Amino acid sequence: MRLFVSFLLIFAFFDLSANEQPIGYPDDAQWVEPETVEVLSYWCVIFGKFYGGNTTPAKVDLSICSNWFLSEHDKAYTNSYVVTTNSGGYFVGTGDKTKKFVVNYTTTWRKAHINPPVSGVHDYGAVSEFSEQVNQCPPDSNPEYIHPHDSDNDGQIDRCYNPDDKLVCYSPHTNLPKNNTDTHCY
Repeated sequence: MRLFVSFLLIFAFFDLSANEQPIGYPDDAQWVEPETVEVLSYWCVIFGKFYGGNTTPAKVDLSICSNWFLSEHDKAYTNSYVVTTNSGGYFVGTGDKTKKFVVNYTTTWRKAHINPPVSGVHDYGAVSEFSEQVNQCPPDSNPEYIHPHDSDNDGQIDRCYNPDDKLVCYSPHTNLPKNNTDTHCY
């Protein structure tokens, strides 16, 4: 009996949820212009090796570069004789759109009493900055308009919609065409 009831509940869940589908916004739904903001992204490089690969380097946030530099630094300066750990790092501007990364480190011998630990700082990596103008939702003036929409398929957000205005339709039969009169929207 339990198996039968479980089967009915599972069937009912999949049957109802499969037929209820958001179909978008009605033609008369209000929308607002997205906000245009400047976004900074960076290419990270260590001795000619780019984050994300040399073929197509990834443009990423500065914190991702920092974490990658610190992780790669400790791997590069640790071997069978010494262990190198970092206590963080920082960026130093070298030009208009470039910065170098400086690491604070400590190197300790694996065998005790060979030499005392050595601490210091050195350059390890660099970044190149990119600035892009992008559209985003919600704009500051309309925080409830959170759904982005690309109305002309150019890859840019053109409109922001309020999710409360989205149409959801229920069709008793999933194979019905969208214009079927048995389809109900709310």
